[in-house]
Amino acid sequence: MNINFISSRALTPVYPIIQVDVYLFTGQVNVLGTVGTVYSGPTTVDANIQFAIPEKLKHIQGYNQTSIYKDFWINQEQLTGLNRNISTGGDYLVFEGLKYKVVWVDEKFRVGWVLLTCAQGDLTDD
Repeated sequence: MNINFISSRALTPVYPIIQVDVYLFTGQVNVLGTVGTVYSGPTTVDANIQFAIPEKLKHIQGYNQTSIYKDFWINQEQLTGLNRNISTGGDYLVFEGLKYKVVWVDEKFRVGWVLLTCAQGDLTDD
């Protein structure tokens, strides 16, 4: 039973369900000595968004105090193999014209949802 799906529908007045685009990291390419990243996507999914709680942020490797971190509850089990390796690219989400790099996959069970913690950045950031 997907408890997050049920509760997210009940909490929509406080935490509306929005659509985000997910870009999955597929690898790197080397073009004349310049290494670039390759992504599949976008895949549009429904999500609830909140600011990440400070207690969780201290466990993020490479935590940057000046970044904005948000939690994305995504009601889709098909998102598998999420890549948190932000040094070589990593997966990211796009919401309201901003890029959110996946830095932590909090929950990934076979219950129909996943909780991601993401760091906010510009779409032009690599």
